[in-house]
Amino acid sequence: MSRVGILILAAGASNRLGQPKQLLAYKGKPLIRQMAEVAIQTGCQPIGIVLGAYAETIVPHLANLDIQIIYNEQWESGIASSIRYGLEMVAITPKLDAIVLMVCDQPFVSSDLIHQLINKHRTTNVPIVASEYGEILGIPALFHKALFLELIEIRLSSNTIK
Repeated sequence: MSRVGILILAAGASNRLGQPKQLLAYKGKPLIRQMAEVAIQTGCQPIGIVLGAYAETIVPHLANLDIQIIYNEQWESGIASSIRYGLEMVAITPKLDAIVLMVCDQPFVSSDLIHQLINKHRTTNVPIVASEYGEILGIPALFHKALFLELIEIRLSSNTIK
């Protein structure tokens, strides 16, 4: 059986919102906690959460969870640096076959959706399986290990993602 890990990207400063969106309440708990619990419910391992801005404020909300907290000291340089840090810390293991990238502000993402991505990958053997919103593909998305080095090498800034 293949081994799939999860990275939750949550390092941003939420500048437009004016407060950490990671800590917005959803179903009585912070979004970051909700998404971490969804990731845990999938049974995937390892699970890494990449933090940057507000890390000290967010960490207590992740107490007692079987996750790895990854600090991205270069979070201001954009989402690509969070992907890089996360993959370097979690995914580059000989036993990991794929990684699912998630973000902290999609409260309707469920463990069932993550399982659908994994099952689609297993049945089609395509290297990328992405979620679709209308005609747009995006996160959560699964990437096969053959793409890990390419993901580490991406150079996007948060300003280039609209």
